[in-house]
Amino acid sequence: MHEGSSVLWHLRAVLVWLQQQDYEIDPKLIEVAATAMQMNLAKSASLAVPAMKRELRALLA
Repeated sequence: MHEGSSVLWHLRAVLVWLQQQDYEIDPKLIEVAATAMQMNLAKSASLAVPAMKRELRALLA
């Protein structure tokens, strides 16, 4: 998790893209980036106002 720029949330996408460009990326690094992204999304969702939380739950159900 981070407190800085949300650009870091997209690290997984960048790593996957690099992998597709034939760079050797450790799969564990991609997994860690994906996990961090999910944790940051969960943290941000918890800050949403109650009405938004209900709408998010409905969308994700």
